[in-house]
Amino acid sequence: MKLGKFVLISAIAFCAVSCIEGLKNFGVDVDVNKQSQSSSTEFLGIQNEKNLDAQNSGEIAFTSEAEGSIVTSPITIPSSGSVKAGSLQIKIDEMPEIAKDAVIEPSQLFLTFDNPAEKPVKFTGNVAVGSENASFTVVVPAKTTGYKVVISKDANKEATGVDAVVAPSSDLGKILDKKPSAPLKLDIEISDAAKSAVKRAAADSYVFKIGGKLCIPFHFDAGQKIYIKHTLRDLGLNLADYDLNANSFDIYCSVTSSIPFDIACTGKAVNGVTAKTNNPIKAGTIANPVKTDVVISVEGARASSTIEEVTLEFELTASANAKLNKNQSLKFDYSKIKVNILK
Repeated sequence: MKLGKFVLISAIAFCAVSCIEGLKNFGVDVDVNKQSQSSSTEFLGIQNEKNLDAQNSGEIAFTSEAEGSIVTSPITIPSSGSVKAGSLQIKIDEMPEIAKDAVIEPSQLFLTFDNPAEKPVKFTGNVAVGSENASFTVVVPAKTTGYKVVISKDANKEATGVDAVVAPSSDLGKILDKKPSAPLKLDIEISDAAKSAVKRAAADSYVFKIGGKLCIPFHFDAGQKIYIKHTLRDLGLNLADYDLNANSFDIYCSVTSSIPFDIACTGKAVNGVTAKTNNPIKAGTIANPVKTDVVISVEGARASSTIEEVTLEFELTASANAKLNKNQSLKFDYSKIKVNILK
């Protein structure tokens, strides 16, 4: 073969290979121009968890309500000594999946009182957890309905949305310092609390009401991981809105986050679909949300029952002392979808 012909054939072959390689990176852009927002409770799938409750500050804690409440028969407050009001029992439920690996913080005992008497009344409680016992005292103002008290070493009224904060005794502090391993039983008595000029006839009697719950705050240490799954529709992108029928595509978006976790698609297959981000969505806070430009690359979309049902797995990595708050969110600004050819 003459050298010139060989060179020509080689050049044609090289061009063919180069063209194919180039086509692999070639795609058709579909403009999206769409925004969506997901709260942390929606994104984490915990909005319907009955044992996760947001305090006044929005911080989410694990909560166990008392089984019923105390409603006394009409009680005459004794001039000395006390009278039994009744008992509350708080069963500690299993932690939700999202919080099972979290760091448990000291518990907080929330109590609600109705005091219909014309003077302050003292409520004294004995708390029994297994073989441990402790006590507390709460003074509730006169003619008060729904008076909210938290017994806690480090709570404040504004954050917890209560009328008063009571520091626990050392014995009760030891119980609250850890997640109780058995139900809490609270035996509560009522007595005359204050020296007052208000005179009451001996026959005066009142119906008192008492309710309670235990709240267990929690957080995630830096580097702790949570895994969750979402369809694209969950993330505010309904592929049925676009003329898109592809096995492989890239989603271009910017994400503004006030959630204290770095968030990335893992590249792990879910129902035959693999997706990964080119870089993690950076952690932010409510005070300082962080914006990240992200490309989500999806492979094997046709393995889903329909392309609209493509499911992605996300890995969340906690920043330092990460806490969940109902006011955290992810805001998605989608710009385009690149449909990949020959890929």
